[in-house]
Amino acid sequence: MLTDEGVAITHSDKEKVVAYYFSGHLGSVQLRSRTFEWNALGYVPRDLSTLEVPFTQEEIKATIHSMPSDKAPGPDSFTGVFFKKCWEIIKEDVTAAMNIMFMLNSQGFELLNSANIILLLKKRTPCE
Repeated sequence: MLTDEGVAITHSDKEKVVAYYFSGHLGSVQLRSRTFEWNALGYVPRDLSTLEVPFTQEEIKATIHSMPSDKAPGPDSFTGVFFKKCWEIIKEDVTAAMNIMFMLNSQGFELLNSANIILLLKKRTPCE
C-alpha cells in the first residue's frame, strides 16, 4: 500500500493508513446538544438477540400449527392442513429451506417450484 511516507507492508501499518484515510473523510464525532428522553416516551428496551439465530424445528412447527388449516392455498397450492398432517415427513426439508433463506443463500432456489411427476397405476375399483 503506497502512502506519502512510503510503502506500508505490515498489517499494522496498513491498518494505520486505512484508519487515517477514513477518519479524514468521515469527519469527527460531535456531541449532541439534545437527546431523547426515552423513559418519558415509554420506550422499553428489548433483547432482540434471538432474531440473529437460525430457526428451530419447534419454532417452525409452532408457526405451521398456528396457521388456519382450510384457507386458500398459497403459490405452492398447499393449504395449512398439508403442512400439519405431513409435518413428520417434511420437517427436515422445511427446516433446511427456512434456514437457507435465513442465511440469505439463494443457491438452488431456481428448483424451488420444480416438481417430479410420476405415473401411478389406477385401481380398477375405488375400494381395492
